Amino acid sequence: EDMIITHKTREAVKAAIMVLDKEFVQPPGVNDLAKAVGVDTKTLQKGFRQMVGQTPREYVRALRMEKALSYLEDKNLRMEDIAQLTGYQSKVHFFNAFKTIYGCTPGQLSGQK
Repeated sequence: EDMIITHKTREAVKAAIMVLDKEFVQPPGVNDLAKAVGVDTKTLQKGFRQMVGQTPREYVRALRMEKALSYLEDKNLRMEDIAQLTGYQSKVHFFNAFKTIYGCTPGQLSGQK
């Protein structure tokens, strides 16, 4: 159910987005994020979903995938490098997340092995 988003919540969500944009490789958990932007966790989650259309975690995943696409254009980067640059612990985690979003592996998309 939609809540009326207060000015404070709106500002907190904007601040949270700025934090996540900067720290997407090692993003803070939602509790720490809420603390950092000065609202409680539930308020942040509801406001975030309402304003952004996804949870903070989904937002980070989408951001990581966006970065991954741009990294794939750099033929000097190995898949392991891209996984690390986008905050994944391993190539396998990166491949699984990528496949969930794009329906194919990064290699299939970029023509790399």
